[in-house]
Amino acid sequence: LVDYTEDILLQVPAERVTPLLRQPGLAIITTQRIYFEPARLNDEGDAKLVCGFDAIAACRKARHMMERRAIEILIGQDFKTIQGENIFTTTTNNITKDCLRLAFIDTEIRDEFFHTL
Repeated sequence: LVDYTEDILLQVPAERVTPLLRQPGLAIITTQRIYFEPARLNDEGDAKLVCGFDAIAACRKARHMMERRAIEILIGQDFKTIQGENIFTTTTNNITKDCLRLAFIDTEIRDEFFHTL
């Protein structure tokens, strides 16, 4: 955690989904931020993703692998990772937005994450 005063509200297994990669790990919601910490499968040195609630532009339920078990979180300018690496960007109507896409095991976990967020 970035701040020791944060309380963990929800911690669930999830996958970070990018166009060519599915990265398993943990999705964590605290009282101040969202975290995604990748599993140490190959020890690639990937940083955990950190996003404050004030940087979230929008959040919506989405599909992954033809199932309703994903969430897309559109991030504003304050999005960062611990090591400074940005996630992929998507372009809609000539506006570039950062998008964090998380896929969960099933719909119930996705809905619990969405409502906690």
